[in-house]
Amino acid sequence: MASITFLGKKYASINNFITSVKNKIKSGDNLCVQDSNEDGDTILTFLIKHVDQITSLNIVKKLIKADPEIKDLQNKIGLTPLMVSVLMIRKYSHGDNLLKMIKLLIESGVNLDIRDNNGLTALMMTSTCLEKYNSSLEIVKLLIDSGANLEIKDNKGITALMFAARYPNCSISFEIIKLLINSGVKLDEVDNKGFSALMIAIVYSNTDISLNVIKLLINSGANLNLLENRDDQSALILACCNSTSSIETLKLLIELGFDLNFQDKEGLTALDYASGSSNSHSSIEKVELLIDSGANLNIQDSKGYTALMFAIINLNKTSSLETVKLLIDSGADLNLKNKDGETALMFAITNYYNSEFSIETLKLLINSGADLNIQDNSGITALMCAIINHNSDISLEIVKLLIDSGADQNIKDNDGDTALMLAINNCNSEIYIEIVKLLIDSGADLNIQNNDGKTGLMFIITNCTSSNTEYSTIYFEIAKLLINSGANLDLKDKNDETASMLTIINYTINSDSDILMKIVQLLIDSGVDLNVQYNDGDTALMLAINYYNYLKNPIEIIKLLIDSGADLNIQNNDGETALMLAIINFNHSDISYSEICIEIIKLLINSGVNLNIQDNYGDTALMLAIINCNYSEISIETIKLLIDYGADLNIQNNEGLTALMMVFNENEEETNMNLIKIINLLISSEADVNLQDKDGETMLMFAVTDYNSDISIEIVKLLIDSGADVNIQNNEGFTALMMFCNENDEETNVSSVELEVIKLLIDPRADLNLQDDEGRTVLMIACSHKNSSIEVVKLLIDSGTELNIQDEDGETALMMASYFNSNDSIEIIELLVNSGANLHIVDNYGHTFFGKLVQFSNSLDFVKKFIQKNVIINHVTHKGNTLLHLCTISIKENTSNYDILAFLETLNIDKTLKNNDGKTYLDYLEICYYVATICEICYDSNNSECMAVLNCECKCVRQCIFCVRQLDKCCYCKKSFDGYQIIKLLDQTQ
Repeated sequence: MASITFLGKKYASINNFITSVKNKIKSGDNLCVQDSNEDGDTILTFLIKHVDQITSLNIVKKLIKADPEIKDLQNKIGLTPLMVSVLMIRKYSHGDNLLKMIKLLIESGVNLDIRDNNGLTALMMTSTCLEKYNSSLEIVKLLIDSGANLEIKDNKGITALMFAARYPNCSISFEIIKLLINSGVKLDEVDNKGFSALMIAIVYSNTDISLNVIKLLINSGANLNLLENRDDQSALILACCNSTSSIETLKLLIELGFDLNFQDKEGLTALDYASGSSNSHSSIEKVELLIDSGANLNIQDSKGYTALMFAIINLNKTSSLETVKLLIDSGADLNLKNKDGETALMFAITNYYNSEFSIETLKLLINSGADLNIQDNSGITALMCAIINHNSDISLEIVKLLIDSGADQNIKDNDGDTALMLAINNCNSEIYIEIVKLLIDSGADLNIQNNDGKTGLMFIITNCTSSNTEYSTIYFEIAKLLINSGANLDLKDKNDETASMLTIINYTINSDSDILMKIVQLLIDSGVDLNVQYNDGDTALMLAINYYNYLKNPIEIIKLLIDSGADLNIQNNDGETALMLAIINFNHSDISYSEICIEIIKLLINSGVNLNIQDNYGDTALMLAIINCNYSEISIETIKLLIDYGADLNIQNNEGLTALMMVFNENEEETNMNLIKIINLLISSEADVNLQDKDGETMLMFAVTDYNSDISIEIVKLLIDSGADVNIQNNEGFTALMMFCNENDEETNVSSVELEVIKLLIDPRADLNLQDDEGRTVLMIACSHKNSSIEVVKLLIDSGTELNIQDEDGETALMMASYFNSNDSIEIIELLVNSGANLHIVDNYGHTFFGKLVQFSNSLDFVKKFIQKNVIINHVTHKGNTLLHLCTISIKENTSNYDILAFLETLNIDKTLKNNDGKTYLDYLEICYYVATICEICYDSNNSECMAVLNCECKCVRQCIFCVRQLDKCCYCKKSFDGYQIIKLLDQTQ
C-alpha cells in the first residue's frame, strides 16, 4: 500500500493516517478538521479521494461528529465531500463503498444543492457519470428522494436533465431521464444557448437508444417547436447539424411533420446543414432522405447560399462529390447567385482542396449546364476566378477546361479588366506564362483597355517595378509573348501614357530593373512609335530626360531612344523640346548630376536638335539656359555651347525679351563676376544691345533698373561701349537716364556710384531734352520727388539740359520742385532760379511757380525771398483765385502757413476779389477755422458729398463728425457743441 501525504506530513498508509486522526480525536488533541491542503481539501475530502483504501467509514462519522460543518466545506474548485464522492465513480469501481459514503453524507444532512465553481450540483455530476458506473441511476434516485433540486442550472444554464440528454446513446441515460421526468422535472427549460433537453438529445443522437430517449421526451410533452436557441434552429435542423447523428432521428422528426424548409436565424435549412456535412454514407443518406421528403433544393440563406454551394464549399472536408452529384441530379439550380453574385461553379474553383475532386466537380457542373460566363458583383467570371486564385499546375488545367467549354475570355470585370489582364497582373509563377499563352492562343483580345485605359502589356510593364526580382524573367517572357503576338504598342491609357512611356516611367521607379531596359529594346525592335505624346505632350525621350537623375544609365537609354528615331524637336503642351527640358533639369539639379546633364545636352545638340525652337512663352533653349542659370562655370559652359552651335541670340519671346535681357532675371551679388562673363559672352557673340521688348525697354534700361552697386557701372559702361543707344525711349517715352532718375528717388543722398552711372548715361550723344509721354524731361523727373537730389539736378544743368521746357500740363521743372518742403527741394529751387529758370511761366491752369510756392511751402522766409525777385503778386488763376485765395484754401491740419497768409495780407493784393465761385479769400478763411475733417472710413461708408461744420468757440476742431456723434463736447477745448450745419465739400483743386 502506497504512502500518503497530508498537510506536509507523510504517512505509511491510509490506515496509518486514519489511526493518527482517530488518536487525536480520542486524546482531545487540538485537531482542526477544517484544515485543508494546497487543493483546498479537508481531512474528510482527502479521505474520500482515497476511498479505495478505506475499510471502514467510522472515521468519516467521527470527523462529521467532531465538526459537522466539514461535511459541506468546498475545496478550491468548489467541490463538496458529496460531489467528490459522486465524481469518484469515474475513478474507482468500489461502488458499494462509494454508495455507502454518499448515503452516509446524505444522512448526515449535507446540502444537496451546493454548486461548484462551474455551477454544477451533485445531481448534475451524477448525470454525467453514466457510462462509468452502473450505480449512477441509484445515486440519482437517492439524491432526488433526498430532496435535490431538479431545476438548478449551472453557469451555462444546463440542468440535470440536459446533462443526461447529452448522453442519449447510453442505456442508463434513458432510465435517468425517465426518473427525472417522473420526478416532475421541467422539460422545456433552455440553457444559455437556448437549447432544451430534447434539442440536446437530437444533436447527440446516433443509436437506437438515443431514438428512444428522444421519443421519451416527446411523449412526455417536450415542446417540439421550441426555437429559443441562439440561431433559431428547429429540431430538424439540429438533427442535421451533426454528421454522426442518427438518420432514424431525422426520419422520426420528418414523420412528426417538421417543416423541411424551415430557415434558422441565418436562413439555413436542414438540407443546407446536411449538404455541408455529408462526407459519410449515413450523412449522404440524410441528404437523400430530405430531398425525397420534399425539401426545397434552391432555398437561399441570408447571404444567398444554397445547399449545392454548401456542399461544394465543404467538398472533401465535411462534404463529398457524391452529395454534389445527388443535389444536381435532384434539380439544384446551378446558376443561382449569392448576395456577392457568386455561383456554385465559382465556389468549385475558389474553394477546392483536392485537385481530383476539384476537376471532377467542375466537369460535373459544366456538363450539367452551369453558365460559364455569369459575373459576380465585381464582374468576375469563373475563368477569372481560376486565374486569380490558383498558381499551381491544376490552374492551367482548370483554365483550359473552362476555355474549351466555351468561357468568354474577353468579358470585362467592373474595373474593365479581362481574364488576360488578371493573369498578367497576378503572375507570380512560371505557370502564368503558360496561362497567358493559352489565353492568347485561344483568341484573347490583347488590345482591350480597362477603365483606366490600360492594356495587358501596360500591366506587365507596371509589374516590372516590383522589387521582387524573382519574377523578372516571368515578366519579360510575358511581355515578349504579348508583343510577338501583336499587342498594339501605341495605345494610350487615360493618362495618355503608352507602353513605351510606362516603361520609361517605371524604369525611374526601379532603375535596377534590367528587365525594363530589355523591354525598352524589345518595344523598339517591335516598331513602337517613340514619338507618341503623353497627356502633357511629353514623349518617351522627354520622360527619360525629365527623370534622368533617377535612371541607372540615363545616357544609355537616351542614346538608345535617339538612335531609334525619337524626334528631338517635338514640343510638349508648354512648347518645350527635349533640349529645353534637359536645360531646365540641369539648372535645377544637384552638382553631382551636372556632368551627366551636360552630356545629355551635348548628345542632343550633336544629334541635330533645333536650337531656336520657341516654347509657348516664346523662350528658346538659350533663354531657358539663362533664365535658369545658377551662374556657375558649368552653366556658362552650357550657354557657350548653345551659342557655339548656332543659337540665335536676337530671337525675342512673347514679351519681346532677348536672351541678353534675361541675364538680370536671377542676378545675385555673389554671382556678379559670372554675370559680367555671360553679358560679355552674349555681346561678343553679336547680341543686339538695342532691341526693345514689348514695353519698349532695352538692355540698357534693364541694367539701370536692376541697379546693383559697382556691377552696374561696369555693365552700363560695357553696354554703352558696345553701342547701346542712350536716347531710345520706351513705350512711356522714358530713356534709360529717365528710368534711372525715376528709380533712385528713395534717398536724398545719391552715392558716388549712382552719380557715376548718371555721368555714363549723360553721354555726348544723349539728348537731355527728350520728353516722355507726359512731356517731362529728365530734369523734371529729377525734380519731381520728395527726395530729389541736388547733385543729380546740378549734374543735369551742368550738362546743358533746358530749364524751361513745359510738360503736357504746362509745368516746368521749377514748378515741380515747388511741391516739396524739404531743404533739398529749397536748394533745388534756388539752383534752378539761379541757373535761369523762368519764374513767370504760367501752366495750363493759370498757376505760376510763385502761386504754387505760396500754396505748398511752409517757409515764410523762402516766400519773402521771391517777393524780392519781382514775382507777379496780383496774378489770378483760371478759376479766379488770387495768392490770398490759394494760401487760404491750402491751410490744412498741421500746416503752419497762417504766417504766410498774414504776410500776403500786407502786400498790395486786392482783398475784395472774388473767384469764379463768388468767394473772397476771407470766406475760405472763416470756413477753414471751423471745418471738421471726415475720416476716410466714415466718408466712404456714408458716401457723403458734404463736410460738417461744428459751431464751436475754439478753432481747433479736427474731429470726424460721424465718429464723435455721441459726444456733446469738443475733444480739444471741452466746450459744448451748439449744433452743426452742412456746407458743400470744399474744392481743394483750385
